[in-house]
Amino acid sequence: LPEVGGEIPVPVAGTPEGPRFTEGRLMPEQTLPQLPVDGGLPGLGVRSPLPHLLGDGSDRLGVDLPAADLRTLSPGLAVDAPLTRPAADSAGLPQVKLPEAGILAPTVRTVPALGVVLGAEH
Repeated sequence: LPEVGGEIPVPVAGTPEGPRFTEGRLMPEQTLPQLPVDGGLPGLGVRSPLPHLLGDGSDRLGVDLPAADLRTLSPGLAVDAPLTRPAADSAGLPQVKLPEAGILAPTVRTVPALGVVLGAEH
């Protein structure tokens, strides 16, 4: 009889990096930090007997797609205010500058694998 098996990994949310303040900016480097999520791709295994066409017995065919680690980072946001930090040369007042905004792209890292087995059963 054919056999089918599977693996279902559970995703686990990690801890985002805390804010990093850099010189010359009023706001932290990553206003909305990226959230890491670790888990895995589901695994699948299928095995089936095949009739032996040229003699006695039977052959078998199997396909294995093992669960693979999956690491992701959610999108994030980086913005900076349209003012510089207060400066001593301007009586402690901030200067006007262009506002900055950027989207931190999400990332996905994994290495899936596939195995095919063809052989004789005894």
